[in-house]
Amino acid sequence: MPEHMLPVRKQDLQLGQPVPYAIFDAGGQLLISAGQTVRSPELLETLQTIGMYANPQWNPVRKPAAAGGARVHRAEPTPPPAPTAAARGAELAAERKVAEIKLMPGTWLQIGENGASGRPKTSVRLIGWVEKSTVFLSSVNAQGTVLPFRDGETLSLKTMAGRDVVAFTCVVSKVSFTPVPHLILSYPEQVQRQQLRSSQRIDTDLIASLTLGGNTVPARLINLSAGGALLVCSTQLHAGSSLQLAFRLTAAGTEHTLSIKAEVRSSSRADGQAGIEFVEPGMLERLVLDNFIYHQLVNG
Repeated sequence: MPEHMLPVRKQDLQLGQPVPYAIFDAGGQLLISAGQTVRSPELLETLQTIGMYANPQWNPVRKPAAAGGARVHRAEPTPPPAPTAAARGAELAAERKVAEIKLMPGTWLQIGENGASGRPKTSVRLIGWVEKSTVFLSSVNAQGTVLPFRDGETLSLKTMAGRDVVAFTCVVSKVSFTPVPHLILSYPEQVQRQQLRSSQRIDTDLIASLTLGGNTVPARLINLSAGGALLVCSTQLHAGSSLQLAFRLTAAGTEHTLSIKAEVRSSSRADGQAGIEFVEPGMLERLVLDNFIYHQLVNG
């Protein structure tokens, strides 16, 4: 569980009602802002599957006082300052320290594969760290298996911090099994932080279908972002035309079938490729797209 956060149950939220507080996932990524409305059971189920957390110290969204009643003023949290244009456009932030990234104990960290030991790419949880001294990791993966590590081994670690991908390298100082299996690692000298834009694209090979003019044709998505996709299909598409795109994505271990209205922005007759832009995808679609893209970037 993220530090200073409490889990939110599905029954704590009401369909059609504003969410009283900001909701985050286990990695600290914002899922829903305070005041947004959850309108579909499917979205609620997706949030429950991903895992919902809230800070109990944050005041809920203020509701209007009853007619004729006294108004009680509740201080609302100060919203964070909007990022500058330079910050939004930056691909790679300056080198940071672990403490500055504010990774929470319990965060899942992706470890690159080790060909020498035969250990595949896997994920383990962060236990904590001592500033400028040591990092502590669990050596147990999500399936409960104790993984093989050796003293002196160099680990390449990657995870999500908010909407950013962070990566750093540590050396295993000691493999310990008391009181639980864990690793004692060297403190990283620097942490690379890649800021993800809303237009961040990933390469894919996803089967999809397009519906336009009453006809449905197969297609293949060759890259994907939260705002659109590049696809290949046998039907010539024309810039400016509207279509309905359907495809499947797996987010938080659950497969979702998305159906999103889109508009063709560019088209190539030579190779059958077309660039499309999503038109106002719903909250459920945005949530699944973000979750899928960010985890693909972490695990890539």
